[in-house]
Amino acid sequence: MEADQYLNPEQVVRFLEKHLESVFAQEEFSSDTFTPICLWGEAGIGKTELIRNLAQKNSWSMVHLSLAQIEESGDILGLPYLKDNSSGKKTAYAKPEWVPDQQGPGILLIDDFNRADSRILNAFMEVFQFYSTSSWTLPSKWFIILTANPVHANYFVQKVDQAIMDRILHIQVKFKLESWLRWAMEQKFNEQLLFFPLLFPDQFTNSKSSPRTWSKLFRQISQTDSADKDQIRMLINLYLSREEASFFWQFIDANQIPLLKPNRLLELNQLQMDVYLEDLQLKYQQPILLIAIGRSLVRYLKEVGITSFNGKDLNRFWLSKQLPTDIRLEQLVYLQEQLNQKEQELLALGDIQGLMLDLRN
Repeated sequence: MEADQYLNPEQVVRFLEKHLESVFAQEEFSSDTFTPICLWGEAGIGKTELIRNLAQKNSWSMVHLSLAQIEESGDILGLPYLKDNSSGKKTAYAKPEWVPDQQGPGILLIDDFNRADSRILNAFMEVFQFYSTSSWTLPSKWFIILTANPVHANYFVQKVDQAIMDRILHIQVKFKLESWLRWAMEQKFNEQLLFFPLLFPDQFTNSKSSPRTWSKLFRQISQTDSADKDQIRMLINLYLSREEASFFWQFIDANQIPLLKPNRLLELNQLQMDVYLEDLQLKYQQPILLIAIGRSLVRYLKEVGITSFNGKDLNRFWLSKQLPTDIRLEQLVYLQEQLNQKEQELLALGDIQGLMLDLRN
């Protein structure tokens, strides 16, 4: 596919959310409406996590099935048993435990589907088209989503038969650093770690290690005593290649934190805040860095407790004229989502909304 035909994770989520809302609104099953969708992309870019989050956000049920772990057709059709009926005993099949029982909305996530043996893929052809086999049928309002890795030398995958490919819609997913960073900001990683992809996006995006590997490393370091340098360095060496480990360790060891801590930020007056944000943008030219500042401030205020500041002016960051309008709007939405009504009043959210209106006029 051409570069402009790839979707980033945020675009995939928006499309799937609207598409599945439409599909689940249908009263009758149609093989056209319920055509499964496969997300194709490199390993570790968050395809599976994306679907999990989508299901959780919308309170949809989800069943996760890894075809790479299925070796026998009985794991699909079910195991045979003898069933009595009016004409005598006949062989029936007990459906596998992974087949859902309850009505949807729900997602059957079939992970790494092109790592399965060709026999298993052939056994799933009927499922992909009719959501059923000779022994069982998916409950109503369930939708099939698959994930797969591209066919090239880096992966040991099957070349899938065209008859199977024609039963599926295909989306090519491209890793996008900004999407990953937005997710990472919610993971309670040590904030210093996120400055690495912010300040060195090329090294992070083009790394030999996948975003999944970096996420695991960031989580491990965040759970480690920051004073235990030997342990942190060992973790870095275990997760990254030698060259990347050396570069990342230099970053960590140098303690390269370009941002003031949240408690220090709250001490700046409005002029100081304006100068600080202007300087950051000139130095780093990374708009996502400003989003990181805003979100770290919100987390800090909620952890400490906004009421503990005794009426202190807390919203100078969001009122700064140096904050680009699109980021201020994004932050305003985030504040409304994260703060309750009392917290919004203490943060004077109305002043930020008023500034947005003034700037628009």
